[in-house]
Amino acid sequence: MRGRGSAHGGQTIYRFFAGNGVQSAADKAPRRQAFFAGIDRFQLAFEALRGDLEAAGYVPREVASIEKESARFAALRREISAAAGDAG
Repeated sequence: MRGRGSAHGGQTIYRFFAGNGVQSAADKAPRRQAFFAGIDRFQLAFEALRGDLEAAGYVPREVASIEKESARFAALRREISAAAGDAG
């Protein structure tokens, strides 16, 4: 394990979204906000469709995989936000 962030590509993802000393977290805010907006849209769409996925032909294994991916992105969003020092 390479320390904080290793589950999502090490420190690289934090530098990309939260700053690296050359660029501050404030400089990276637009990038972070766009990424967070994408995560939010994915999660809203998933929640809206969650109950209908099996009826649409998804097998339980696929539904579980999408649930896991949704949780992974929610955790990544929280980690990046914390690394950047965002409020809330």
